[in-house]
Amino acid sequence: MTDKEEIKDGVVETFHKNGQLESRTNYRDGKQDSFWERFYENGQVEIRRHFNKNGERDGLWESYYENGQLKETRTHKNGKPDGLWEWFRQNGQLRNRTNYKNGKRDGLWDWFHKNGQLRMRGNYKDG
Repeated sequence: MTDKEEIKDGVVETFHKNGQLESRTNYRDGKQDSFWERFYENGQVEIRRHFNKNGERDGLWESYYENGQLKETRTHKNGKPDGLWEWFRQNGQLRNRTNYKNGKRDGLWDWFHKNGQLRMRGNYKDG
């Protein structure tokens, strides 16, 4: 299979040179469907993303540091940011968080110092 061939249906996996799984995704009717995952060479999950039947971003998206620690979480609805998004430092401490509604920032947002103490807080209304 070449990169230019169109993938119509089913799960497609790629592998690192060391044999470890590199990525896994599902296609339906030529569009990404349900999930996409990417892995570090050590086997740890790097990214997990979900898609709806139209190939749009949908549901929870997560990414991780190579040590397995959660790096960020995002939520989407019908291709648009929607819900709580959070980013974390490698030690697991929350770095910042914000809310989205229908693709626009909406509601409280917070940024934190490296020691975990609140650094800034604000509020978005319709972006």
